[in-house]
Amino acid sequence: MDPRLTSLQAALIVAAEQGIALDSRSFARLLGVAHALVLRELNALLEMDGPLRIVKREARTLRSFYIVEHL
Repeated sequence: MDPRLTSLQAALIVAAEQGIALDSRSFARLLGVAHALVLRELNALLEMDGPLRIVKREARTLRSFYIVEHL
């Protein structure tokens, strides 16, 4: 893992790779953290050109579905 990643960002990547959580709301619920915090960390990860890619967003709930892209 990249040492610049926060613990939550690294957990997002691992959860996606392992199929544990493939959307932001499920991830937040599993870890017991606020969905807004997960969204902030997910967006920061995307800005860093991290290995996650958003495949779908739900406008009403703000849930973001993502996948891992291996380069």
